[in-house]
Amino acid sequence: LRGQLGLPDSGLEQKLAPLVVDSHLKRVEAESSKTEGFNVVVVQKCLAALLNSPLKEAVVGSQELSDRLAGAALQERIMVAFENALEEGNTQRVGKLKDLAARFDELVKTLELPQRKGARTLQQWLDLLGSLGAAEALVPSGDSELDPVTLTKI
Repeated sequence: LRGQLGLPDSGLEQKLAPLVVDSHLKRVEAESSKTEGFNVVVVQKCLAALLNSPLKEAVVGSQELSDRLAGAALQERIMVAFENALEEGNTQRVGKLKDLAARFDELVKTLELPQRKGARTLQQWLDLLGSLGAAEALVPSGDSELDPVTLTKI
């Protein structure tokens, strides 16, 4: 913003960036720790903000901040919310959680977090959970190929 206004760079944005990132991560962590009422929109907005300079550089430049972002708590919470939405048949919520997973994966890829290198993406995990949920739904439907009695005899 200073450059656009023709003001000299004081370095203030870079100094404040780690504090702003910390604030966003605290909000994400607070949402992730909720047992009910997980607010997808809040998490999406926080993750989207981290893609902007100088916040992006602050995450990459700080081991502590990148560790917190790459941590499993948010991913686990999204997976739990996804499973619950599948069980409830809430397709709108399932879609929102898939969008959130896409944003998270985009952020991780953009920031090139070493902690996530080689790991499955959150979208891949949600696809797996969706497939498992679909298979579980077929078992009680009486489909002979998925009959638990038949499967246990193999």
